Amino acid sequence: MLCFFTTLAIGYLVNAAVAKGRELGVTENVAVLDDGGNLKAFSRMDGTPIPTIEMAQNKAYTALLGVSTQDFFNFIQGDPSLLAGIPTLERMAAWGGGFPIEVDGEIVGAVGVSGAPTVQNDVDCTRAALAVVSDAESIRRGLRARNIVPFLAKRNTEHGSGLGRWRWVVERTFAWLNQFRRLRARYEKRADIHEAFLSLGCALICWRFLRIDWAAE
Repeated sequence: MLCFFTTLAIGYLVNAAVAKGRELGVTENVAVLDDGGNLKAFSRMDGTPIPTIEMAQNKAYTALLGVSTQDFFNFIQGDPSLLAGIPTLERMAAWGGGFPIEVDGEIVGAVGVSGAPTVQNDVDCTRAALAVVSDAESIRRGLRARNIVPFLAKRNTEHGSGLGRWRWVVERTFAWLNQFRRLRARYEKRADIHEAFLSLGCALICWRFLRIDWAAE
């Protein structure tokens, strides 16, 4: 569950929303919260209205209720008391652009997007971000269909897969590669070109460590 909700994975989620905003020709604020309502990541595209910064975070906070903010509005609009009272509560937002992040049937956080001229633009960008989560879940379902249990060890515990003794080794490797801006998001259509940049990044990482060892001798 939490293996998805890492800083690196959240970065892909935010980038997907921003990329969708560029595709639509709009500017957006993108906020990601954990299941406790704490801000995990935030991005503001150039030119996005300042007041919508807080709106994006409020949409994400409201989505922690387990439904999208649009569905939440549809629920309260039929009750005059709820429609009048809920919007006055701190950090609540009852209009589209906020969605919960659900992994393996459990809500691990929420994403909120605000800043575009229309609510539908916000919703489209949020759905683009959630597609990153959906892709991960589809992979898990495929593994389970083959009787393979998707599992990632907890921090500082052995997992026995032979792919590295400690979980942090894998996470650290992702962090090393993420320092190369060209590898944070794939831009090349051809897989061989992307693989070439990946190989170059790995070579530079190895060279840096070898240079340190040689200097110490």
